[in-house]
Amino acid sequence: MDKNIKVVSMFGIITVSLSIFYYTVIFLPRQEEMRLKEKERDLTAKQEAVFLKECKDEKEADYKFFDEHLAGWPSALITNGLKNKGYINDNDEPVDDDIWLKKCIQRKFELRA
Repeated sequence: MDKNIKVVSMFGIITVSLSIFYYTVIFLPRQEEMRLKEKERDLTAKQEAVFLKECKDEKEADYKFFDEHLAGWPSALITNGLKNKGYINDNDEPVDDDIWLKKCIQRKFELRA
């Protein structure tokens, strides 16, 4: 009888020890890693929203500037300015707003890195 109790208690001690080891060495670090990734994703989404607003404001201000200050200037200079800002492509065609905004946001992320 004493031998059975000894075997069962040893088995219990080993099981509990392995459970504690798994929890502290494997489970908790994974939870922390997942929490950090989620926090980083949330921060990235917030930054992207801020950059989107900045890009829209920048584009609006640029077009307003071109309309107000460069109205009498030669069209080639205006076109060149729009090309430099990325609003029109090399074929003098307007760039799609979604494409321009994605490039603007990407550029801002690169500048912040």
